Amino acid sequence: MPTRESSWLRQILLNGISALLFVLMYPRPGWGLLAYVALVPMVIATLRSASGWRVFWTNYIVWLIWWNAMFIWLHPITVGGAIALSAYCAIYLPLAMTMMHWIHRRFHPPAALVLPLVIATTEFIRGTILAGGFSWFYLAHALVPTDVNSAGANVGGGISVGISGAVLQSADLFGEITVSMIIAVCNGFIVDLLTLPWRTVGTPRRRVYPTLRRSALLWVLCMVGAGLYGMYRLTQTDAVVTPGPRIAVVQTNVPQDNKIAPTSESMADDWHALLALHQRATAGQPKPDLIVWPETVVPAALNREAVAFYRNTTSYLAGREQFHEMISEVAKRDGIPIVVGAQGADDFTAYDIDRGYQVWIPDQRFNAAYLYHPDGTQADQRYNKMHRVPFGEYIPWVDAWPGIKRLFMKYLSPYDFDYSLDPGERVVVFDLPFKVSDNALDGERDERDDRHDDERGEKQVARFATPICFEDAVGRVCRQMIYGPDGSKRADVLINITNDGWYTGTPQGPQHLQIATMRCIENRVPMARSVNTGISGFIDSAGRIQQVVLTDGQTQSVEGVAVYQLSLDPRRTLYAIVGPWPMVLITIATCVLVIASWRKTR
Repeated sequence: MPTRESSWLRQILLNGISALLFVLMYPRPGWGLLAYVALVPMVIATLRSASGWRVFWTNYIVWLIWWNAMFIWLHPITVGGAIALSAYCAIYLPLAMTMMHWIHRRFHPPAALVLPLVIATTEFIRGTILAGGFSWFYLAHALVPTDVNSAGANVGGGISVGISGAVLQSADLFGEITVSMIIAVCNGFIVDLLTLPWRTVGTPRRRVYPTLRRSALLWVLCMVGAGLYGMYRLTQTDAVVTPGPRIAVVQTNVPQDNKIAPTSESMADDWHALLALHQRATAGQPKPDLIVWPETVVPAALNREAVAFYRNTTSYLAGREQFHEMISEVAKRDGIPIVVGAQGADDFTAYDIDRGYQVWIPDQRFNAAYLYHPDGTQADQRYNKMHRVPFGEYIPWVDAWPGIKRLFMKYLSPYDFDYSLDPGERVVVFDLPFKVSDNALDGERDERDDRHDDERGEKQVARFATPICFEDAVGRVCRQMIYGPDGSKRADVLINITNDGWYTGTPQGPQHLQIATMRCIENRVPMARSVNTGISGFIDSAGRIQQVVLTDGQTQSVEGVAVYQLSLDPRRTLYAIVGPWPMVLITIATCVLVIASWRKTR
């Protein structure tokens, strides 16, 4: 390790190089292979720093700028919220580097060993604490390719080519942070190559320097192990999956202004456009087993209590029951079930606001997913979103202080009124009857030894859960949806309904798609995504993007329909069984090591 210490200006420069590489490795442009080297400049600066405090503040300046730049899609919605979230998220990489600095000065271990520990610790903490955590821009996400504009089918085939596609499969061991750790090992090994002597001076045969030898061994074990495991899992996927339901996803292109302040004209236009897209989804053969609409695409609550209120009221809400009736009629006409995103509303109360004018506000409001059966009836259960978006769907922490809450709403949220939604309390799994076509079964016959002969022409049932909006960005939430408390698989498919109309045309769409892909690998389930303004499509249980809505060569800011037959995966994963506990233990061990290093250094 060089004894020369870097100046603070040189450290900021090296950190800036890492930050630039981080910009390039996420969409757009999404050069994911840069993840294997992106940490190297900042780690070298860390190991050459004179103090842990300098490591922290020189990193923090750079990463505060980086997070604000990456949240370009959030600034038009809430500048104050984007700045506050950036200031918070910018803490974690500087914290990781400071911990690494302390451990290195005390114990002098290889960077390939310490770097994955501090990265795993800080990613796990950032994704868990403080209003449910924030898990965007993990290292692992960069390896997921999202260049889907040039094709509409089998666009993710490239994910299975090369070491990066194989490394991603390790997410089913201990979650997506497993992949981040493997990437960190690669970065650490490069740092060791650049900073450690290659030979031991004074030995007869000039042996390889012991620390570098240990670093190289760790790198080889991780990369070879992850590569072989990933290729095995990819090969196994194609062997074990069975034909599943044929699903159609509808992608609307509704501006967010139409949702926040709709006029009667915009509401009617958007509704007719939605029904036209639905009709397109039913046009092909064979018919889909399910049609999926995006999040909150219906401008009225659809639960029975709300529909009954609309029928009986003489207020401005009268007549909104027609949305429920039209959806029911469409489902019955086509004989195809529909998943619909809309609000849930219970216990309406009238409030006088001006000169006798009343507004009716429900005491409980939910962001919900509904299932309409082929006979037009609504399923008895609806799923109410459990993991709400802080400041987007509720104001955290300050319910007991109305004055502070008003300030939060004014400066940190997109609204200036209390829009809080109530959280759902439980997972809901829906049943989807489907029939595998003879052609689909014949296509599998040669490879699967006629295993499906007894299923030809018979109805089967797939179980699906419906993460709403950013719930597909939270690993523990999707794991809870798919696996029961006993570890059994209670859902075969994830159907994500989302409104990304807030971020039209920005890199947020492909970034969101990257994160959703990790849920499929972690839990070995396929996913269908219906997203207002895009990107909508299908992902298989190996994380391969199989089909997207593609209109005029574009996946975002367009409307369209995609239909695809999913493949069901019977496998359970180690991540499903052990959950977050390996990362908890790594975090505890890292913190103990840091405390010991800090105390000894002082």
